[in-house]
Amino acid sequence: MHINPDKLRHLMAKTELRRAADLAARSKVSEKTIDRILDAEDHNSQTTTVTRLARALGVTPEDLAQPPAPGDLRQQQDPNAYSYRHAFTLTGSERLNLDLVGHRYGVSPADILKAAPALYALVAEMSLAKRRADLDLARQTRPVVAPHLQGAADMATGRLGEVLCAEEASIARADIFGRHLDKVFADRFDIEPPALDPFHDFIRTAAKAANPHAFSDLLGRGNLPERLFEDDLIAISGGDIAAAWALEHGRVRIQDIPAELRSNDRKADRIAFLASCLTEKDREWLDCIANMTQDALAEDEQKEPDHGL
Repeated sequence: MHINPDKLRHLMAKTELRRAADLAARSKVSEKTIDRILDAEDHNSQTTTVTRLARALGVTPEDLAQPPAPGDLRQQQDPNAYSYRHAFTLTGSERLNLDLVGHRYGVSPADILKAAPALYALVAEMSLAKRRADLDLARQTRPVVAPHLQGAADMATGRLGEVLCAEEASIARADIFGRHLDKVFADRFDIEPPALDPFHDFIRTAAKAANPHAFSDLLGRGNLPERLFEDDLIAISGGDIAAAWALEHGRVRIQDIPAELRSNDRKADRIAFLASCLTEKDREWLDCIANMTQDALAEDEQKEPDHGL
């Protein structure tokens, strides 16, 4: 079936899917396929591709074949909209987390980024509310205090009231990371900052309560999960180390996987596709890791005592 590139481009702009990656995440059509259509290189798309794109854009497959109206083209060339661009760098793991969220919930990276301020504010206010509740509890049932205050409470013997006052001031300042507390601990009590700040401690606790399998553990101050939805990654990569490496290190993205390879019965082909995206350096690293693992296993076997007769 034919797709008019100009019509597709117009519908993407209309639905605020500015990039092929955004439409790919929503439609489950690979980004490469969408790029080919936009570049007028794909003149006869598969019916499945057209249907998925039409559904994602809220139109019929027949609509995609029609050229845009002249008014649509003028609007596309002179949109009455504010475009904000901000450049920042994501690591391979961070970008994979973004893709895994999009894959799991059927949302585009643009949707996630648009929701980020509201979601961040929501979590921050929830963490402050939890600290207020903990503060009230500590004042009623001393010496019960929040985890991020425990070290100061233990070391500042007889000065728990000062610790709680410092916490109250920190909450009033919306000091979600407890930086005001760090200064108080250092200046008044000569205590190192706690290992985990209150905001990330709240996130870790909430994440474990919501779905302990979806979030890797938070280790250290200020850290967020390095991996989201490990089970989803295993399912996508088929449990293959090379395929997972390609995704984890940004050699290929989830939306780049061709639609025809996404079913369970095409797992072997999907693994082969992902592994084909590795660089020679990647393959050298994987071989090195495999050899080191084999050597370690052989060494462990040699250390095992002989319990022969």
